[in-house]
Amino acid sequence: MAANQGRHAPVAIPFYKPARSAQAWAWAYREARSGGLAGRYTKGPQHDLLVEELASFLGVNAERIILTGSGCTALAVAARALHDFYAPQPDCEMDVPAFSYRGTNLSMEMGGWTPYPQDVNPLTWCYRPDGSSISCTVDIFGNPAQAHVDSVVDAAHSLATADQRRRRGAVECFSLAATKLITGGEGGVIVVNRSAFVPGIEEHAALFSRLDEMSAALARWHLRHVDELLEARMPAWDHYAQHIPYRHQRMRKGFTPSVFGFLAPDREAFLQANEKSGVEFKLYYSDSDPPGDCPTASSIAKRIAAMPLYEDVPFKDAVDRLTFP
Repeated sequence: MAANQGRHAPVAIPFYKPARSAQAWAWAYREARSGGLAGRYTKGPQHDLLVEELASFLGVNAERIILTGSGCTALAVAARALHDFYAPQPDCEMDVPAFSYRGTNLSMEMGGWTPYPQDVNPLTWCYRPDGSSISCTVDIFGNPAQAHVDSVVDAAHSLATADQRRRRGAVECFSLAATKLITGGEGGVIVVNRSAFVPGIEEHAALFSRLDEMSAALARWHLRHVDELLEARMPAWDHYAQHIPYRHQRMRKGFTPSVFGFLAPDREAFLQANEKSGVEFKLYYSDSDPPGDCPTASSIAKRIAAMPLYEDVPFKDAVDRLTFP
């Protein structure tokens, strides 16, 4: 018998897997069914209930919560409202972190701003605005970033723990995309912290991006289970932090663990050594293309890899399979 006969490749550990999808979908279907049968696909009771429940969760007035069809749309709508409020600006520059999701910059451009990349903190990987200019600050992987009073806060990953801190910036934008802990499959949430921006944001959101009823119902299920869903992720995050021998992101108090990112000394060598491990990695945000005057962001983008992180991920097995060259 050949030496490798009977051996099989290890069962793949995917990077992403939604939590309790059958349970969430069944509940959302029951909640949205009567409205759907009546033809209420948007602007129905599920939308209104989600607004009310989010307002209670976040401790704000329901009038300050605006739902959109996606997290990036939420950012673009918020950026447009700030642009209209502060115009005319001679250059309309918006400070943004040099290491972040490309959609953040694109949203600022859609809002009328020219993104101006700023380097990030080497420990938290977040950008801290100095308050001298308009900025968009980002909660990288759910790490709560500090924000100025006029900031747009891209808190896409952070809704699950947003009730644990004060509101930040002029507006906070959250994502309900499929990979988020509180998800509607897709969608976005804008929390308006300065009342002057409410009319402009409401008008743009109503015309360009509405959240459908089924997505609102799915988000309601996840919001109701947020504490247990968050707690279920923590053993994996803690195990990775203790057993992966590379530097990882330092998380501030009250973070939402969206992914576990670490910096490999030689990422190509690491990926090659583990290409047959069956563990799927993501290289967030390697396509951020930081400029040369942002060395920390450039270093992170070139070295980062992220581990699978979800409710029942076999995290011990995942680490045991890895080689760390």
